Amino acid sequence: MIVTAAMPRDARDPFMREADVWIVRFDAARPLAEALRAMLLELHKARQANLGRAEKMELVYNYICSPQFTQRVKSVVDGFAAMRQDLEAEKMAVARMFKKRESQLTRMSDGLLGVVG
Repeated sequence: MIVTAAMPRDARDPFMREADVWIVRFDAARPLAEALRAMLLELHKARQANLGRAEKMELVYNYICSPQFTQRVKSVVDGFAAMRQDLEAEKMAVARMFKKRESQLTRMSDGLLGVVG
């Protein structure tokens, strides 16, 4: 970065980039330096995040292909299946109770009609 009081004649902005060199006026030097610093930090973070990416992908792939992962998924699926079975059994039990009560109410109603009728 070159900080100057005399910008090139074709420059309309307080800074410009020429052949990968930033040319900037004194009053714009600090904001440009801060912006460039922020961009460099973001670039560094992106590069750091990509370090070891292949190794991480391989670890994830190996885990997904492992018997431990298969067993964990199987246990979750088995748990869901057991819950579904229990829910269906409860539905059937409640339906039987309702049917029994309905028949009791019908018998009582018929019995009452026999007394009155």
